[in-house]
Amino acid sequence: MKSRCADSHKPYYPFNRKAPHVPTGETMKRKSPLEQILNRCKHFTGIQHETCKANIRYQNFRNPNGALVPLPCLRDKNSHHVCGSAEWYTQEEAEAIEEQHSKTVAEFIESITNGHCPTCKILVQHKQVGRCVYGSCGHLLYQGKANKKFMKATP
Repeated sequence: MKSRCADSHKPYYPFNRKAPHVPTGETMKRKSPLEQILNRCKHFTGIQHETCKANIRYQNFRNPNGALVPLPCLRDKNSHHVCGSAEWYTQEEAEAIEEQHSKTVAEFIESITNGHCPTCKILVQHKQVGRCVYGSCGHLLYQGKANKKFMKATP
């Protein structure tokens, strides 16, 4: 078998398998946060859960080989299934959700920037543990390098 390192600039597919289909162009275009909300059913909880809020099992939307097919929970031209329980956000609802998300992210960034734990809302000393930065309260604050300004802060 050919060494993986010899042609490291080329994709490696063992046993002469074809490369998996990689979507390009129009299918890869990322939707804005507002579009993502508008194109998601109100009941969708994510495929890490067994069911949606309307108690529809995601397992119902699998091929015989076990692969998930495009879900009707997401408005997608590739989805061939229809869910009778699907409800979609209005433009006003989606804008309100997006505004709340933006506000929450801004508050989180501001608290970290000021040396506070976003969970406890208190000033904490930052401690680097591998790639993670923890507060003296014990909460994970973020991944990256700890700000030296808060390494000696008093909680």
